[in-house]
Amino acid sequence: MPTGEHAEARREALVHTLGNLTLLPQALNSRQSNGPWLGDDGKRAGLKEFNAFFMNRPLAEADQWAEADIESRTQDLCSRILRIWPVPVGHSVNVGAERVDEPKRHVDLPDLIAAGVLTAGMTLLPRQPRHAQRSAVLLADGRIDVEGVVFESASKAAGHITSGPVNGWWFFLTQRNPRRSLGDVRRDYLDQLPDEGGDADESGDDGDDD
Repeated sequence: MPTGEHAEARREALVHTLGNLTLLPQALNSRQSNGPWLGDDGKRAGLKEFNAFFMNRPLAEADQWAEADIESRTQDLCSRILRIWPVPVGHSVNVGAERVDEPKRHVDLPDLIAAGVLTAGMTLLPRQPRHAQRSAVLLADGRIDVEGVVFESASKAAGHITSGPVNGWWFFLTQRNPRRSLGDVRRDYLDQLPDEGGDADESGDDGDDD
C-alpha cells in the first residue's frame, strides 16, 4: 500500500477522476468538496437529498467512499460511455491505461535514514529566506518535528511553516551553501540504485526562492 507523500499524491489524483467528479451538483460539490462521506452534512446525505442521477442512487446507501470505490466507479462509467459512444472502426481504446499506480521504486525519508544518506536528529532548513528563523528536526522514524509539533511527511511540515501547500522535498534544505534540498538527496540516492526499470518516485523541486 502506498504510504506517506505518495499516498497523498495518489489520493489527490483519484479525486480528480471521473468516478469522483460526477457525484453532486456543482453548487453542492463546492460546499462539500473537502467534507466527510458520512454525517448529517456529509456527501452521502447530500446525495440522498439532491441526487439528480439515477446511477448515483446505490451510493446513497454506501458506508464509505474510499479510493477503491472511486476507481471502481470510474471504470464503470468509462464502460457505460463506451457502450453509448462506441469507438470508431479502426480505432481502439484501453480503459484504465492512465490508472494511478504505485511507482516501482518508492523512496521516502525513513529509507534515506536507513541508507545513511540522512541522519536522525539533523536540522532541516527552510529554503525561503522569510522562513529562515523557523526550525525543523528530522526524527529517527522519518517524521519531522517543527518546534514541538510532529508531522508525518515533509510536505505537511513545510505547509505548517508556510501556512499553505508546498512541496516539502523542495522546501527543506539539508545545507544552504551549496544549497542542497531533501529532493536533491533523494535524487542522488536513486541515481546510485540499480536500474530495475520504471520511473523513480520523485516529487518536483520547482518553486520560488523569495
